[in-house]
Parts: sequence; C-alpha cells; structure tokens
Amino acid sequence: GSMKNEVMNMAQMKVFQLMPYTDMAARGIIFECWGNRDLPRYSTRQEFRAFVYLLHILMQDDALRRRGYVILVNGANTSGRQFSRESPKYLQWLDAALPIRMRAAHICNASPVMHYLILP
Repeated sequence: GSMKNEVMNMAQMKVFQLMPYTDMAARGIIFECWGNRDLPRYSTRQEFRAFVYLLHILMQDDALRRRGYVILVNGANTSGRQFSRESPKYLQWLDAALPIRMRAAHICNASPVMHYLILP
C-alpha cells in the first residue's frame, strides 16, 4: 500500500536507520542523518511515519521495549532548510503514545545552525 511505498522512499533517503546492534545498556539504536533530510520532498509527518515504523520493529522485542532506544544524530552538512519546528511536537507525541521510550539523544558533528535552532 501507500504506507509501504512511503517508508521505502524514506529508507532510500537514509534519514533514519535502525542499527543491527544495541548500545552497552542493550537499548536499540536509531541513527539519524539530518543532512539527508529533504523537507520540500517529504514532510515532517512523512518522516515521522517512517520513524514510527522503526519503533514498531524495536517494540517487537520485549526487552528492547522495556529498555528503550537511543538516537544517534549526525548533524554534519545541515542547513536551516533541513529543520522543522514540528519535529519536537512529534517526538513529544511519540513519547506519550507508544510503549517504548527514547532514553538518550546524541548529536555528533553539530553544525552552527543547530546551536540556534536546537540548543538555544
């Protein structure tokens, strides 16, 4: 269906990737590359549909569902056009709506744009 096509398109963009291993605390790892975001092509809502799909994969494992997940973000090569003010709203909704919790977020290679938009 259309959801499958949308997720496949997002997978090809390589914005979100579910890593095949866990961190030292046995939590799932989702890698996010903000430099690959293309908001004119895919809306924030479409991106989060793909993200929820990855969370559903993690939730299939009872231990991962209890331990949660971490997000590892590569912030290299980002610009203001790759950020959306809707993203924090969706993350808050996910945390309240799903039985899995984000336990940590790590931003590597933070660009100067991030300091103004994310870390004020």
